[in-house]
Amino acid sequence: MSQQLLPIRTALVSVTDKTDLEPFLQQLLKQNPSLKIIASGGTAKALESSKTPYTALHHHTGFTECFGGR
Repeated sequence: MSQQLLPIRTALVSVTDKTDLEPFLQQLLKQNPSLKIIASGGTAKALESSKTPYTALHHHTGFTECFGGR
């Protein structure tokens, strides 16, 4: 039997250690240029000055961050 994999269209990114985050996401986008990246509060803040396209989670959900991002 052959399984057909579904393409990944969206990635929710929320990481504690932001080390090498931008190169990691750039590599994901290189593999899948149509990938939409949604980033949680602190991760989105880390990406503000980057060239990586992303949508902040609160823009996607319409809700502000709660519990201090935990």
